[in-house]
Amino acid sequence: MDTGDPDASYVYLFTDAEGALCAYRGTNGGRDEEEIIYDPRNPGVNQLQRRNAAQFTIGLAFLLTVVLPLLGCGVALGLMALADLLDFVSLTVL
Repeated sequence: MDTGDPDASYVYLFTDAEGALCAYRGTNGGRDEEEIIYDPRNPGVNQLQRRNAAQFTIGLAFLLTVVLPLLGCGVALGLMALADLLDFVSLTVL
């Protein structure tokens, strides 16, 4: 099946906690393995778990809280060292 086909239908077979065979059918999917959210109280409802949004949010939070501040500090220290080296600003205290 061509994964680039938007009208493609995918079927994932899985077993529930009691060992019964269940199936997920839908147009979203295409990978060999997927995580499926399954509610045993309502066995007719199951869906693919999409981690893309969660991974994007965690990556963005990491970028904003760790990477950018460290990068900003490195740039600031580099500019201060360059300014001191070229005698634009004296960093020594009298």
